[in-house]
Amino acid sequence: SVTGVQTCALPICMGALYFLVPTDASVNFAQGTQIAVIRRSSQNVTIQASNNSQTTIQSTGAQSTAPILRAQYSGATLLKVAANRWYVLGDIS
Repeated sequence: SVTGVQTCALPICMGALYFLVPTDASVNFAQGTQIAVIRRSSQNVTIQASNNSQTTIQSTGAQSTAPILRAQYSGATLLKVAANRWYVLGDIS
């Protein structure tokens, strides 16, 4: 739902920004859901699971389970491929 995306898409600011992917128990996105993430500032944006023991993030990033958007104005798409499993595709490092 749009409400779920808006709730999920708000980064937590602790110097760098973190986009936390929730567990299915928190927000059960349908398989095939895509969420775009854009780095609008100079701050690093890391995409990671809110609970690593329950949600799996996979990417080609240097840290495959916690990819970082490469530069300001970089973007990536999260794609839900199974229960608690997401791929991150895009301009990541």
